Amino acid sequence: MRKNREASKVFSILYETGKKINSTFDVDKILKYVVNATIKKFHYHNCSLLLVEGKDLLIKDGYGYDRKKFHNFRIPIGKGVTGKVARTGKPMVVNDISKAPFYITIVQGNKSEIAVPLKSHNKVIGVYSIESRQKNVFGSEDIRIMSAIADQLVVAIENARLYSRIKNFNKELRHKVKLAVEKLRKANEELTRLNRVKSDFVSTVSHELRTPLTSIKGYVSLGLDGDVGPVNEKQKEFLSIVNKENERLTNLISDLLDVQKIESGKIPF
Repeated sequence: MRKNREASKVFSILYETGKKINSTFDVDKILKYVVNATIKKFHYHNCSLLLVEGKDLLIKDGYGYDRKKFHNFRIPIGKGVTGKVARTGKPMVVNDISKAPFYITIVQGNKSEIAVPLKSHNKVIGVYSIESRQKNVFGSEDIRIMSAIADQLVVAIENARLYSRIKNFNKELRHKVKLAVEKLRKANEELTRLNRVKSDFVSTVSHELRTPLTSIKGYVSLGLDGDVGPVNEKQKEFLSIVNKENERLTNLISDLLDVQKIESGKIPF
């Protein structure tokens, strides 16, 4: 960038980049906008934005490149201008690439390159690079301008990634809640089934017990009344105990049936 570039162009791209940050959480759209705005405002031949992925820099967007050829093109960190910037975390200006043996040729005809790091919390997350077909066109003022754009770009990327994490967390949370609700529904169905089995069992057993207890009570009453022959006092005492225990069991069965009816809602509690 030449020193006589109008300051309005700088303010314009910073202002428009700031607006874009607040209008979308799509990282790819933000990167594409910055690349296009850089070319439009400063009229350079090549511009690229690379993000760190593992031990490499991956070209996420660019201008002046064969997109098919350089789709998912990777530059090892430490290699080339952008790779060195990613490793050191410091801007770099190469005003004559013929004197930089580490330079990686991606597009023929370029003569100079400037690259600045994208840093979040002192950690390099990417590199912002511009190349020119002329020598000695980049200087300290260009580093200042590109660094200002890079700072805004980092905010946009971090906001977009945070939004993505929150979105994914909410999606995962909804999925987990859905699974928990389904699990509770099945557990409730099983409890309902078990409760029904229990009620049926109590009802069946209670009725099955009532019949013989009724018979026992009847025969004991006949014995106590002497209808089946004379009984002595000791026999009456034993029969009275049997009758009393029979009555107690009958009352217990009635209580069980009442509890079962309350649980089933057949009678109010």
